[in-house]
Amino acid sequence: MSKMKLAFTPIIPVSEKEIWKIKVRVVRMWRFQNGDKPGDVGGVDLILLDEKGDRMQACIRGKLISKFENDLGERECCILMNFKLSPNLGNYIGTPHPFKIFFTWSTHVKKNCEEIPNNSLRFNCISFDELLSQKHDEKVFVDVIAEIVGPCDLREITVRKVPCKILNLQLKNCGDSIINCVFWEKYAEDIRSYVQSFSGGAIVLLCNLMKINIYNGKFTIQSGKSSTKLFINSDIAEINELKKKNVKRYYVNNIMWLHCQFVKFYPNFFGS
Repeated sequence: MSKMKLAFTPIIPVSEKEIWKIKVRVVRMWRFQNGDKPGDVGGVDLILLDEKGDRMQACIRGKLISKFENDLGERECCILMNFKLSPNLGNYIGTPHPFKIFFTWSTHVKKNCEEIPNNSLRFNCISFDELLSQKHDEKVFVDVIAEIVGPCDLREITVRKVPCKILNLQLKNCGDSIINCVFWEKYAEDIRSYVQSFSGGAIVLLCNLMKINIYNGKFTIQSGKSSTKLFINSDIAEINELKKKNVKRYYVNNIMWLHCQFVKFYPNFFGS
């Protein structure tokens, strides 16, 4: 009698007690280093997205990197089986899922599988209201999208006796809420370089996998060491949509202002 094929399962019920087979899209993939040793790669982290839009973090460590890294790529779909699960712990985590996937020598990866129609869900942008009210778990990375409105000054500071580049700026959403942001090293340089070379108009920034930082009661979001990915005025649906909203809002506000000015100087124009 043939064995029944293992069915696919959504990410949400995944736990340690069963064997799972999942079909996901890799929406983010990055290498991280061991401690502060430059070039000493500790592993590869991934954010996986299923067809329902739920997310789970995965990790490939040590010698397993060379075994699996070429079978995986950002925005690509794959099937995963025979992986290990551990509690999703740490000062900063990629998703709120209670478990995290770890690849083992027996993990099976099938790449280039049938596409999952979830590419439009690859970012999970959190509203400024939710962030500023501190309702979001501060350990979980966030995605944000907004317009750069504040100063964009790059400076160098010393952290633990090591010189670092840092850039502070402000982001504003469509509702006029403002969030203070801090970008480090290459992220700081990339934003500064773009702002300096940009000829004019709005600069919309989508920040993928940022850290929440609350220090002395002050709230900021900051770039991670290697998890963060930036999209600066990129030709992607999320940024194009926000630009359209901003343009529409700009014209509506100007029409309202002109109307108020007209009524102010010609109060009897529309009759009593």
